[in-house]
Amino acid sequence: DQAAGGSNWLGGISRTFGDDITVTYASTAGNFGLRSAGGSGYSQSIVAVADLSDSLQYVFQSDYAGSNGFVTDPDLDARDYGVNQYLFYTLSGCWKAGTRIEWWKSNTVTGDSTSFYELTGGVNYRPHANLVIRPEIRYNWSPTDLVAASNGAEFDNTVFAIDAIVTF
Repeated sequence: DQAAGGSNWLGGISRTFGDDITVTYASTAGNFGLRSAGGSGYSQSIVAVADLSDSLQYVFQSDYAGSNGFVTDPDLDARDYGVNQYLFYTLSGCWKAGTRIEWWKSNTVTGDSTSFYELTGGVNYRPHANLVIRPEIRYNWSPTDLVAASNGAEFDNTVFAIDAIVTF
């Protein structure tokens, strides 16, 4: 089902360097439907994964999304940028601990270019090859006062979350 007639291209490439580093580039281009309010858009992600040791893995990810128009404002030149960094430590075949820090800059949330940050720590528990349970604690913040800009919603909080991924 194409939201607002959206139709776009999705593609990417991945390359391994040596035994320990993999870099992946993925992008989309075209009409993003509601995201671009009928206009065109482009997004990309670049992900680098480095195995630092048998137990330690570092991941760097950068994201960009831009579109001519946005759901609530067809004239907005919508731009989002982000950088994520992850560090994972394998404790056993079933347990992996991880942390993430993220910076995201967007003009689609408040209409102004606003930075958002998240710091997350948690574990991945894999009791079965097809199930991962992921509890986490996350701290969200922004140096911008979003209370007035987003109808009373604060972006300075701590969140505990848990999810599960089931593959089949």
